[in-house]
Amino acid sequence: MRRKHERLISWLTVALPVLAAVACRGAAQWIDRPAIARFLNFTRTFIYIGMFSAWGVSAVRRVKQTRVRRMLGGIAALMVFWIGVREIKFRFVTDARLLRHLWYAYYIPLLVIPMLALLVSLYLDEDSKGRRGTPLPFLLPLLPTLVLIAAVLTNDLHRFVFRFPGSGVWSEREYSYGVGYWIIVAWDVLCVATALGILLYKSRLPRSRRIIPLPPLPIGAALTYTVLYAARILTAKLLGDVAVVNCLCITAYFEICIRCRLIRSNDPYFKLFAAADLDARITDENYNVCYVSGGATALTEKEIRSAPCILPDGRRLHDMTIRGGHAVWTEDISELLEAQETLKARREELEERGALLQHEYEQRRQHKTVEEQNRLYDLLESKTSRQLDATRTLAARLRETTDGAEKKKLLSRILVLGSFIKRREDLVLSSGDSAELPVGKLTGALGESFQALSSCGVRGGYFAENVGDRLPAETVCLFYDFFEDVAEVVLEDARFLNVSICGTAGALRATVRSDFTGEIPALSEKYPTLSILREEDGTWFILSAEGGGSV
Repeated sequence: MRRKHERLISWLTVALPVLAAVACRGAAQWIDRPAIARFLNFTRTFIYIGMFSAWGVSAVRRVKQTRVRRMLGGIAALMVFWIGVREIKFRFVTDARLLRHLWYAYYIPLLVIPMLALLVSLYLDEDSKGRRGTPLPFLLPLLPTLVLIAAVLTNDLHRFVFRFPGSGVWSEREYSYGVGYWIIVAWDVLCVATALGILLYKSRLPRSRRIIPLPPLPIGAALTYTVLYAARILTAKLLGDVAVVNCLCITAYFEICIRCRLIRSNDPYFKLFAAADLDARITDENYNVCYVSGGATALTEKEIRSAPCILPDGRRLHDMTIRGGHAVWTEDISELLEAQETLKARREELEERGALLQHEYEQRRQHKTVEEQNRLYDLLESKTSRQLDATRTLAARLRETTDGAEKKKLLSRILVLGSFIKRREDLVLSSGDSAELPVGKLTGALGESFQALSSCGVRGGYFAENVGDRLPAETVCLFYDFFEDVAEVVLEDARFLNVSICGTAGALRATVRSDFTGEIPALSEKYPTLSILREEDGTWFILSAEGGGSV
């Protein structure tokens, strides 16, 4: 019943204004008073202009495709232009030449509207935002249309479209059709037929067989009326309103296409929306509910205005601004909220476990740090324990003696032992970070030791050649220990001491030469590869890098 009422209202909305306009036209022809007749004619014109304008606005609002929407708006504007030119021609103009050119202007909408109908059919498969290129074939109908319009408007020069008898005043009362007129008719028929064929070919409706006879009806009516009027079978007195009849047929054609969904529109969407199993509603700009879906739940106005938000029952309320109002719908996210709570609890648990692990790591790190410090302390003490003991003994003797020369001698010995302890500890710490050490570490340690030896009256020097830039850390510590042990042996009697570090045939060798000629303690137990050469003026201590010593 509701659908029948809607159809009845639609038919009455169109039929009543048309009947009123026809009544105004008939009354104006039979009433003898010119003022009343003029008023009736103006009323009829405004009725038609209002009808075609309203239809154009309605079509633009309903159709989805951008280009199709614009073309339908252009067709409505051309129909309004046609009715307006006709009214100006009959009511306000008396000059014969101007009347004839206004008559020629009728053919602007007569040629452009069929071309736009063809383009409407061609653009039906684009999306709602018009995202499609404009291929050259779509613009081809424009050129013949412009040529034919130019031919009509310049008919006075060539009389290719309309022919006038004699040399008197040319008017539409006495004329005949030229070849150009029938070309115009053929072009219009071709455009309309092609548009209708493409429209039906692109139809995706399953019941298209029932729909196919409907669009040709207004087209056939317009062609039949135009042919009968051109053949002067229909008199202007009875059925002479050509512009109105053609405009009504054009409007009926496109409205049938929209109603039959050959041209996609928004008309049936509210029915689908009402039947949809969604919790949604459409409101106006003041959040007054206009449409409600079939699955909508009760929401207060305060809840609707608070969107977007999360409702207490675990639904998210969305709000999207649309033309003329808002679309408000809900989304069930209760499972997501439960998952979020679970993840939150898991995160807190992981944070607690992470804090415990961090605390445990700090405890282990501190323990390892203490262990490493103890290890390094034990290692340093094991490598320098003899020198430390000797330093303590010398310091005790220094406190007891009062002889200045003896104090100087003791201080010099303490300085030599201190420089060795300092440099040896540096080598031990450096060896823990890398398996190799720069040669500069060894030469720097030797240089500082020789500065200390100079205070004891021992002269000498050192050099390194053919050893590269880096040496194994074990070898560096071995050579420095060897130098220190030899220096302590010869310190009492020697006056010079020379050290050389050389690389020969892939082997490393440390050589210490001194003018010492005294008794040599047993060093071979600590350095198995040690070679000692005695000469009259001194002693050579030669140690190979292979064997003996450790870091």
